[in-house]
Amino acid sequence: MPTVRQQGKFTVLLSSAGRRVALLRLFCQTLKHLGFEGRLVVADSSRTAPTFHLANSSFQVPPCLDPSFPQAVLDICRREGVDLIVPTIDTELPVYAAHRDSFASEGVLVAVSSQETIDICRDKVRTHSWLGEHGFPTVEQWCGVPLPSYVPFPVIVKPRHGSASVGVCRAQDREEMEFYLRRIKDPMVEIELTGIEYTVNFYVSRKGRVVSAVPHQRMEVRAGEVSKGVTVKHGGLMETARRLGEALPQAFGAMNFQCFLGVDGVARITEINGRFGGGYPLAYHAGADFPRWLIEAALGREVDRPEYFDQWDDGCTMLRYDDAVYVKKSELEPPNDRVRQSGHV
Repeated sequence: MPTVRQQGKFTVLLSSAGRRVALLRLFCQTLKHLGFEGRLVVADSSRTAPTFHLANSSFQVPPCLDPSFPQAVLDICRREGVDLIVPTIDTELPVYAAHRDSFASEGVLVAVSSQETIDICRDKVRTHSWLGEHGFPTVEQWCGVPLPSYVPFPVIVKPRHGSASVGVCRAQDREEMEFYLRRIKDPMVEIELTGIEYTVNFYVSRKGRVVSAVPHQRMEVRAGEVSKGVTVKHGGLMETARRLGEALPQAFGAMNFQCFLGVDGVARITEINGRFGGGYPLAYHAGADFPRWLIEAALGREVDRPEYFDQWDDGCTMLRYDDAVYVKKSELEPPNDRVRQSGHV
């Protein structure tokens, strides 16, 4: 799609964008800063997604696990001249990883890591094993094996392939733990960590180098997503992000990991996510412009400047609040595959 780019245009598709209004607006803002006539396209399985009514063009597509999903998105890319696809939810990452070459053949860059890295991130047992094998401190975990007679309660019971804290339960004793184990699909058990909880957003270039790493303390969490946070220039956490991103096989794009920093000074990693984290806007406002680097990657410009690694503001604080999109009921009905084409963003 070189002709689109030569005309100073650039189109980003946010996949399964849902409530990620802040991320949509950050891409819009970045495109304006770069001087592009930018367009934001949303593909989502639901017309009730707030982003669906804020993008320049929006398309209802099958759920990401439907076999027809990849082709539906590819058809949108051809129709809209999409340059970059940004997946936003865990369940669609394996699908995009498996089909990224098909999109590349159409001139579309998908912001997703290799299938192997996505598999490591998606399966919490595999995450735990990979972390241990590569020397990263992590949490004590049991899955598919008899639990020891002594378990240090409280513990966390959660789905092995879970996401967004759905199904995560805290058990105070063995009876409560057994209750959750019977009700959660493919469950696993972890000890409950103590200390300060951090998320570290980091960006990996196409050459496999970690360009930037921005830790933030999770001051307050709501439904699994940070609602209040503050960036912290913690050298140890930043170096952990560098080692992690450069050890993961063919990692690429926006990623993050979560950890607890104990009183012993050890950061124990609980999960790795191969996508934009829900709290990424905090890193952006601190100065880490992941959307810009993805756009430049789609243009064939490699971002590999060492000074970006810590070139962001310490102490940048995010205080989230509720907002809403107001539409007519008729806009939720599917008259055709595109509900709007405007400059709304």
